[in-house]
Amino acid sequence: MNDLTQSSIKNIRTDKRSKGPEYWQAHIEAMKQSGLSKTAYCKQNNLSTVTFFKWEKKLAKASALFVPAKLEMPVSPTSSNEMIRIDLPNGCVISLPVSCSPAEGLRWIETLMRVSCSS
Repeated sequence: MNDLTQSSIKNIRTDKRSKGPEYWQAHIEAMKQSGLSKTAYCKQNNLSTVTFFKWEKKLAKASALFVPAKLEMPVSPTSSNEMIRIDLPNGCVISLPVSCSPAEGLRWIETLMRVSCSS
């Protein structure tokens, strides 16, 4: 385990109330770098394997909610007909008018995230 990961684990309070996402993410990263199996890492660090697996799954699910995207928009829009273009990694493209309010844009994006894009 590298010193950075080890120190990040040590810097996280160890009382039960503070064992949240940061604590478990630090242990997950340390386990990956340790070369140990998950079970062996948990045993070596006195961690519950059940809790470790639960947090690993929970954090993986949370990270899946973030999608890298490419955003193109006019530097200084000259008309309300200009569009903001968002290219998603799966090939979907979202185009919204520059005149769209942030709340309206967010509603569109949330709606589109719930449906699959077709070519």
